[in-house]
Amino acid sequence: MTQAKKNKVKIIIDCLTRISSGRNHRKYRDLMLHYLDEEGRKKICYGTDGQAINYEDTALLNYRKVESWNLLIDEVLNFTQRHGINGIHLDNGQAWPQIMETDLEELMRLDVDGEPAYTPEDLMNGEIVLRNENNGYWNTNTME
Repeated sequence: MTQAKKNKVKIIIDCLTRISSGRNHRKYRDLMLHYLDEEGRKKICYGTDGQAINYEDTALLNYRKVESWNLLIDEVLNFTQRHGINGIHLDNGQAWPQIMETDLEELMRLDVDGEPAYTPEDLMNGEIVLRNENNGYWNTNTME
Protein backbone atom coordinates (compact mmCIF):
# COMPACT_ATOMS: atom_id res chain seq x y z
CA MET A 1 0.00 0.00 0.00
CA THR A 2 2.87 2.35 0.79
CA GLN A 3 4.46 1.77 -2.60
CA ALA A 4 1.12 2.07 -4.40
CA LYS A 5 0.37 5.40 -2.71
CA LYS A 6 3.89 6.64 -3.46
CA ASN A 7 3.25 5.87 -7.15
CA LYS A 8 -0.28 7.36 -7.02
CA VAL A 9 -1.87 3.98 -7.73
CA LYS A 10 -5.39 3.60 -6.39
CA ILE A 11 -6.25 0.24 -4.84
CA ILE A 12 -9.66 -1.35 -5.40
CA ILE A 13 -10.56 -4.68 -3.82
CA ASP A 14 -13.26 -7.25 -4.56
CA CYS A 15 -16.18 -7.35 -2.14
CA LEU A 16 -17.95 -10.70 -2.01
CA THR A 17 -21.22 -11.74 -0.41
CA ARG A 18 -19.73 -15.19 0.16
CA ILE A 19 -17.43 -16.44 2.92
CA SER A 20 -15.05 -19.38 3.20
CA SER A 21 -16.97 -22.65 3.49
CA GLY A 22 -14.21 -24.30 5.48
CA ARG A 23 -13.31 -23.33 9.03
CA ASN A 24 -15.06 -19.99 8.84
CA HIS A 25 -15.13 -17.59 11.77
CA ARG A 26 -17.66 -18.17 14.54
CA LYS A 27 -19.26 -14.75 13.90
CA TYR A 28 -20.87 -16.26 10.79
CA ARG A 29 -22.35 -19.33 12.53
CA ASP A 30 -25.89 -17.99 12.95
CA LEU A 31 -25.86 -16.19 9.59
CA MET A 32 -25.17 -19.18 7.34
CA LEU A 33 -27.76 -20.10 4.72
CA HIS A 34 -29.01 -23.72 4.73
CA TYR A 35 -30.95 -26.16 2.59
CA LEU A 36 -32.03 -29.78 2.98
CA ASP A 37 -30.27 -32.43 0.91
CA GLU A 38 -32.09 -35.37 -0.73
CA GLU A 39 -32.17 -37.26 2.59
CA GLY A 40 -33.52 -34.25 4.51
CA ARG A 41 -30.22 -33.36 6.20
CA LYS A 42 -29.47 -29.70 6.82
CA LYS A 43 -26.50 -28.49 4.74
CA ILE A 44 -24.90 -25.12 4.18
CA CYS A 45 -25.48 -23.44 0.84
CA TYR A 46 -22.26 -23.21 -1.07
CA GLY A 47 -21.47 -19.94 -2.77
CA THR A 48 -23.03 -19.16 -6.11
CA ASP A 49 -23.09 -16.41 -8.66
CA GLY A 50 -26.85 -16.93 -8.82
CA GLN A 51 -26.63 -18.54 -12.22
CA ALA A 52 -25.90 -22.23 -11.91
CA ILE A 53 -22.30 -22.03 -10.66
CA ASN A 54 -21.66 -23.24 -7.12
CA TYR A 55 -18.27 -22.50 -5.59
CA GLU A 56 -17.76 -25.18 -2.95
CA ASP A 57 -14.91 -23.25 -1.35
CA THR A 58 -17.36 -20.51 -0.35
CA ALA A 59 -20.68 -20.39 1.50
CA LEU A 60 -23.62 -18.01 1.40
CA LEU A 61 -24.86 -15.93 4.28
CA ASN A 62 -28.56 -15.37 4.83
CA TYR A 63 -29.16 -11.87 3.51
CA ARG A 64 -32.75 -11.95 4.69
CA LYS A 65 -31.17 -11.15 8.06
CA VAL A 66 -30.17 -7.54 8.62
CA GLU A 67 -27.28 -8.83 10.74
CA SER A 68 -25.66 -10.24 7.60
CA TRP A 69 -25.84 -6.84 5.88
CA ASN A 70 -24.54 -5.05 8.97
CA LEU A 71 -21.61 -7.45 9.23
CA LEU A 72 -20.77 -7.08 5.53
CA ILE A 73 -20.79 -3.28 5.77
CA ASP A 74 -18.78 -3.24 9.00
CA GLU A 75 -16.16 -5.59 7.58
CA VAL A 76 -15.79 -3.61 4.34
CA LEU A 77 -15.49 -0.30 6.19
CA ASN A 78 -13.04 -1.74 8.71
CA PHE A 79 -10.83 -3.35 6.06
CA THR A 80 -10.79 -0.36 3.71
CA GLN A 81 -10.05 2.11 6.49
CA ARG A 82 -7.39 -0.06 8.13
CA HIS A 83 -5.51 -0.63 4.88
CA GLY A 84 -6.22 2.65 3.08
CA ILE A 85 -8.18 1.03 0.25
CA ASN A 86 -9.52 3.52 -2.31
CA GLY A 87 -12.60 1.62 -3.43
CA ILE A 88 -14.44 -1.66 -3.71
CA HIS A 89 -15.72 -3.73 -6.60
CA LEU A 90 -19.02 -5.48 -5.91
CA ASP A 91 -18.45 -9.00 -7.21
CA ASN A 92 -21.54 -9.89 -9.27
CA GLY A 93 -23.11 -6.66 -8.01
CA GLN A 94 -26.05 -7.01 -10.40
CA ALA A 95 -27.11 -10.16 -8.53
CA TRP A 96 -26.66 -8.86 -4.96
CA PRO A 97 -27.81 -10.40 -2.80
CA GLN A 98 -28.17 -14.03 -3.80
CA ILE A 99 -31.43 -14.75 -2.02
CA MET A 100 -32.71 -18.25 -2.62
CA GLU A 101 -36.37 -19.24 -2.60
CA THR A 102 -37.55 -20.31 0.86
CA ASP A 103 -38.39 -23.98 1.40
CA LEU A 104 -41.96 -23.36 2.55
CA GLU A 105 -42.78 -27.07 2.77
CA GLU A 106 -39.99 -27.54 5.31
CA LEU A 107 -40.52 -24.27 7.17
CA MET A 108 -44.24 -24.97 7.60
CA ARG A 109 -43.63 -28.57 8.73
CA LEU A 110 -45.15 -29.78 12.00
CA ASP A 111 -43.22 -31.97 14.38
CA VAL A 112 -44.71 -35.30 15.52
CA ASP A 113 -46.36 -33.56 18.48
CA GLY A 114 -48.30 -31.28 16.11
CA GLU A 115 -46.23 -28.18 16.97
CA PRO A 116 -44.42 -26.16 14.27
CA ALA A 117 -40.86 -27.34 13.64
CA TYR A 118 -39.77 -23.76 12.98
CA THR A 119 -40.62 -20.40 14.52
CA PRO A 120 -42.34 -17.55 12.65
CA GLU A 121 -38.97 -15.77 12.75
CA ASP A 122 -37.33 -18.78 11.05
CA LEU A 123 -39.98 -18.55 8.33
CA MET A 124 -39.46 -14.81 7.84
CA ASN A 125 -35.69 -15.24 7.75
CA GLY A 126 -35.90 -18.09 5.25
CA GLU A 127 -33.77 -20.32 7.47
CA ILE A 128 -34.10 -23.20 4.97
CA VAL A 129 -34.07 -22.50 1.24
CA LEU A 130 -34.39 -24.38 -2.02
CA ARG A 131 -31.20 -24.72 -4.03
CA ASN A 132 -32.27 -23.14 -7.28
CA GLU A 133 -29.64 -22.19 -9.80
CA ASN A 134 -31.27 -19.11 -11.29
CA ASN A 135 -32.27 -16.77 -8.51
CA GLY A 136 -32.29 -13.07 -7.71
CA TYR A 137 -31.33 -10.94 -10.68
CA TRP A 138 -30.97 -13.99 -12.93
CA ASN A 139 -34.64 -14.84 -12.42
CA THR A 140 -36.09 -11.41 -13.24
CA ASN A 141 -37.15 -9.48 -16.32
CA THR A 142 -34.31 -7.05 -15.60
CA MET A 143 -31.81 -9.63 -16.81
CA GLU A 144 -33.34 -9.42 -20.29
